[in-house]
Amino acid sequence: MSGIDRAYHSETFNNFDFNLTGYTARAIDVGDEVEKNWADLGIYSAPIVVPMDQVPQYDPDHSHILLYPELNPAAPYAGMTAKVQVLHYLHCVNFLRQGLWYNVDYYRSSGHPMWDSSQDVPTGPLNLPLVELHTAHCVDQLRQLVMCNVDLGIVPFLETNDGAHSVVLDFSRKKQCRNFDSFLAWYRERAWE
Repeated sequence: MSGIDRAYHSETFNNFDFNLTGYTARAIDVGDEVEKNWADLGIYSAPIVVPMDQVPQYDPDHSHILLYPELNPAAPYAGMTAKVQVLHYLHCVNFLRQGLWYNVDYYRSSGHPMWDSSQDVPTGPLNLPLVELHTAHCVDQLRQLVMCNVDLGIVPFLETNDGAHSVVLDFSRKKQCRNFDSFLAWYRERAWE
């Protein structure tokens, strides 16, 4: 993944200020605008093909799909098809957002492929609807990510200015972040359409 700016930079996270963002607005209020914002983050991007000489560093096994131009003329070169984890995690956050009680009816009625009736078909050894299994998968992936990263930053308390001496957490904290825009530009150049 050479070509991605891996330098960290300081980012201030949003506080809990009783406002919505372009990523959290209610779909019923803004329609497809919120979905476009998520799509612009690359969550629906095509996979990439990891060049064959780089495949070993990603711990492949025999079940991973390898492409060879001589067997698949559409393949740009020999390699392994893949997505980068950050896009999967963003997909999961968006999927959970779509399924929130104030959004799910919008997505079910809009014909969105993640929320159409085909997702209600019982499947798997538990014979549960696919949409439930997909939701459980996303929750567990994000749980594992949070536990793996063990963010030890603190979130201090603040006294509010409302005269009631209420106490709230100050989520508006600086974090050291990778350059998402650099990653996304790199990914889009390599997406295999």
